[in-house]
Amino acid sequence: YKKILEYHPDSMLAHRMLWGILEKQGRGMEAEDHIDFVLSDNSLNVIALNQKGLILYESEKYAQAEDLFKKAIESFPIDPDLHFNLGLTLQKTGHLDLAFKSFAKASEIKIDFAQAYGRMGQILYLKKDYISAIEMYDKAIDAHSGLGEIYSDMGNVFFAQHDFEKADKYYKKAIELDKNIYEALYNQCVIIEKNNMMSEAIDCYSKCLDEFDNQPEVLNNLGSIMLGMKDYEKAEKYLVEAIAVDDAFSDAHYNLALLYKNINKPGKAWQHYISFTEKYTDNSVMLHGICAMLGDSGNMDEAVFCYEIILQENPESSIDHFQLAIVFLRKGLKNEAGLHFKKALEIDPENEYFKQFLEVKKTKKNNG
Repeated sequence: YKKILEYHPDSMLAHRMLWGILEKQGRGMEAEDHIDFVLSDNSLNVIALNQKGLILYESEKYAQAEDLFKKAIESFPIDPDLHFNLGLTLQKTGHLDLAFKSFAKASEIKIDFAQAYGRMGQILYLKKDYISAIEMYDKAIDAHSGLGEIYSDMGNVFFAQHDFEKADKYYKKAIELDKNIYEALYNQCVIIEKNNMMSEAIDCYSKCLDEFDNQPEVLNNLGSIMLGMKDYEKAEKYLVEAIAVDDAFSDAHYNLALLYKNINKPGKAWQHYISFTEKYTDNSVMLHGICAMLGDSGNMDEAVFCYEIILQENPESSIDHFQLAIVFLRKGLKNEAGLHFKKALEIDPENEYFKQFLEVKKTKKNNG
């Protein structure tokens, strides 16, 4: 057929046959030129519109894909796959209500359309309508009990509700049906870790790495476990690997900051804490401002950590001792607060603000 097109580039038969061959070989993306030729002859060819739409969808050209699916539906409104594919596109662009309507239409035309029920379940899950999501996933399972992703999604609903026993049950079923569902295995590992079964969690995360290569969240969680066990060498290895895979993975930066603080490397701790706090601000700001912001927003543990990093770098910073004391006071840790108030005044005994603040606190205490 390629030879025919060399001599007769306008051969509709050759274009159609090459398109069909590429589709059957799983090389649909390579068929785009042939599909375009078919559409140039008949712009309302529903099969061609659908296939072209899928190619655009895979290329993340969602607006163009949406237009083609809608055009195909106008010509053939009773095809459930067209409504389903339109729903996929709308879901990708965040138009969840419209996507839900498209999936609902697909399931109305084809009542055993398990994937359509599954997608509606996903949207209900995202809206935190967990009861309705479970009902929709049950419909999907009734329609087709052999789809691993449906069981994995059902597990996510129970996971979100902290019903880890039921979540684990569905994740196991998902993996039994399809060993390539990363999320199911990963969340199983998280459940094991939440149950404080650290040895088993390490084995589970290691299996996850073996089967799904270097996933940053898996590397981070392994690093976090090693950090808790004070195996700093292994913790550093995993956390550095996590950042090598995804430098924007903030949790790994946080854990590395904690690790370097624990082994008294404040410079490195500071560097990674700054990277971690980029999730709070779009601009690089002074760490002092970040610490204050964390305290003001109620993230007291992170605020303590933040000031401790500064004080490792500059132990004679009176204002940071003072601010850390206030954070400890807000946490109800009066002894720790007292130590840092005392240190602040030792460093800067003439600071009028420090003295006035402590005098007010003393007066309030004496007045009950």
